[in-house]
Amino acid sequence: MVEAFANGLLRITLTRRPPGVRLEGEIDMTNAPAVRRALAAVIESHPDLADLHVDLERLEFIDVEGLRLLVDTARKLAGGRRLVLRATPPYLSTMLSLANWEQTPGLRVRGGVAT
Repeated sequence: MVEAFANGLLRITLTRRPPGVRLEGEIDMTNAPAVRRALAAVIESHPDLADLHVDLERLEFIDVEGLRLLVDTARKLAGGRRLVLRATPPYLSTMLSLANWEQTPGLRVRGGVAT
């Protein structure tokens, strides 16, 4: 794993197996651009990637802008590719449901522990 970004609120680590990112801490409007850049970097470096995995096991908070960023990334994936949210915390699943985003094309939500 390679650390791609870290500040007082959020650490983003690039993962190789499965290809994607691990998000630890809090996502808000101050660091959402770093999340966007990390996701774009993985997408660009793996053009044949079927699923982009986002490990949320250590995510403590995400605001609506950060959630919208994940949903928009999933929508923009083409050719049957998916954004897979792994170890999705219950509060985040609730937020997705309340916003009616849990069925977004290209988005797959998994609860439990990331493996």
